[in-house]
Amino acid sequence: MSWYEVQSQIKAGEADIFVYDEIGLFGVSANQLIAEVQALKPQRINLHINSPGGSIYDGWAMYTYLKSHAAPVTTYIDSSARSMAGVVAMSGDEVVMLEGSLLHMHLPGVSGWISENVEGLEDLVKQLRKMDGLIRAMYQRRTGASDAQLAEWFKGDTYFTPEEALRHGLIDRIAERTRLVACDGRWNPRNYSSSAAAGADLNLDLRGAADAHAAHSHNPHNPEPKEPDMSKELEQKIATLEAEVKLSGSTIAELEAKIEAAHAQIETARTEAGEQAMATEKNRREAIIALRDKYNQSGDLDDIALNAIADGQEADAFKDVLLDTVAKRPTTRRAESGNGQGQAPESKTMSEYLALNHADRRAFKKSGGVVVDEN
Repeated sequence: MSWYEVQSQIKAGEADIFVYDEIGLFGVSANQLIAEVQALKPQRINLHINSPGGSIYDGWAMYTYLKSHAAPVTTYIDSSARSMAGVVAMSGDEVVMLEGSLLHMHLPGVSGWISENVEGLEDLVKQLRKMDGLIRAMYQRRTGASDAQLAEWFKGDTYFTPEEALRHGLIDRIAERTRLVACDGRWNPRNYSSSAAAGADLNLDLRGAADAHAAHSHNPHNPEPKEPDMSKELEQKIATLEAEVKLSGSTIAELEAKIEAAHAQIETARTEAGEQAMATEKNRREAIIALRDKYNQSGDLDDIALNAIADGQEADAFKDVLLDTVAKRPTTRRAESGNGQGQAPESKTMSEYLALNHADRRAFKKSGGVVVDEN
């Protein structure tokens, strides 16, 4: 027999349903519980709970279904009803806690690995806030507690003993512990016959009791089988689950902190990118202006430089245009005579002249050198 089981028995028109498992995908789903109750067609439902909670949506579906069921519903917290299991417990027309049991509530949250971007996390927070509002309203109708009292309960993890739960109006009474029927085997839908639904004296397990076990349990001459002592195993598993919940749980506040951190990272990245772009643009303009100043002897490069800056032209591309413009300048100086020795003056094109260093230019001019048009 596994630690958590879903069990049921029909006797005199009453259905005893045992939810001893997680609520949701890996435990008892809302669809499963609803299908089982519909198959039993009970005149009264006794729902026994010992669950760490689970899926918000499965738990809320169980609550609304049992709350609206025509048959009277009594919910029993046998050991612990934590998180959404506590919400399911509130579906009873009468809510009972056994001595030594616990009722637990906290903010709706998520657990496990979350792979979402900022928009996905924001949407998740909106969903959690809506469910938080529905759950708080349910507890407020049940207890008449103020908004401040509810805020205190939902701040962190709040556990209620039976006496505390009774004092706050969360439950209707406290019951002494009674001996429960131990069931074994696996669920078998064929066990739910019309005679059982009509109230035949049967003791059925939703996972299907073995025929020999069923026959034995209904024979008044057979002694009751001795139940195994599961207390130590239960205590160990409860402690393990509680530790896992504390380690993996993410509350709304934690999700909001993640969203805020993500927004801050995005803003920082935008700022850094903007500063880098401004620095790059500044360097581009300064490079163009420096090239213009270097070759702007006649003032004919001002408009070219302004156009290059406005068009977003890079400095290297501007330099090619600039040199082409300089090379096409008309010849402005020619020597009237040679070097004084009857020789023809030396001539250079504008490109050749500009390639000379300062000293060579002076020497070229002193010798009567001529700068000629390349065309």
